Amino acid sequence: MLKEIYRVLKPTGQLVIATDTKWFYKYTRILFEWRQKGFKKRKPDDSTHVNLMTPEKLRKILTKSGFKIVDEFIKYFSLQRIRFLTQWLPKRIWDSFLSTSFMFICRVEK
Repeated sequence: MLKEIYRVLKPTGQLVIATDTKWFYKYTRILFEWRQKGFKKRKPDDSTHVNLMTPEKLRKILTKSGFKIVDEFIKYFSLQRIRFLTQWLPKRIWDSFLSTSFMFICRVEK
């Protein structure tokens, strides 16, 4: 699919991809909904979320497909009580396990 987007995208065009992170969607989201609404009232899984990824994995796929990532936005949990983690946890851990969603803005690299 990315090859076709790459092929038809104009040189000045941009690809914007946004989604939930794999860890958040599969595990953490369920705990939040369970806590807020109760187990029986939580939302079922969305059938459109077929291939869940971490930001790092999608970054590699986009780059391998020929896209240049112009900008990225990663939304993290509000972790006021454990802010000290930022001092010693690598960024890829933050991106994979402590983020809720992410967005990449890409251009065709020719």
